[in-house]
Amino acid sequence: MTKCENHLSYVGPKLVPLSLFSSSLSTHMKCNIVDHMHQTYDPEVQWNVRGLKADKSRDLPTAELSDLVNSSSVPAPSSLGVHTDFILSSDPHTWSTSAVFQQAQSIVCSLTVISDAAERSIALMSQFNQSITKNEAEMRTLLPVVADTEDDFRSPTSRH
Repeated sequence: MTKCENHLSYVGPKLVPLSLFSSSLSTHMKCNIVDHMHQTYDPEVQWNVRGLKADKSRDLPTAELSDLVNSSSVPAPSSLGVHTDFILSSDPHTWSTSAVFQQAQSIVCSLTVISDAAERSIALMSQFNQSITKNEAEMRTLLPVVADTEDDFRSPTSRH
């Protein structure tokens, strides 16, 4: 749980509004999130400042998404081009018929989760490394050769 809590800045307040566009989230939960957004929103807070984290005093296993909302939750989606005025000014029950909501939903649904891609790349590289070398000494010998070869491919003047 401590490990998860250390990552609340990534999965917490700034990303909670993105869950409002999910069809798997109940309207009741969306209403709770919007209520918390109303309660915590402060237009003076710079949402993109690092260090704005979710409240760790909450019991994470029993926490709901609305518990992760803080003052950075309202303005954060605007960095994606998502107009969020409708979130605070309309009822979540009516969002599905709103053209503004549908446009924002298409933006949010088109996002790629970067950590997933990074984890897949790391796993692929690890598998590749294991298929070439069987021990640390071989790996240390191989890496400089790969680096030199990579430099040769990048240099426009070198032709082998």
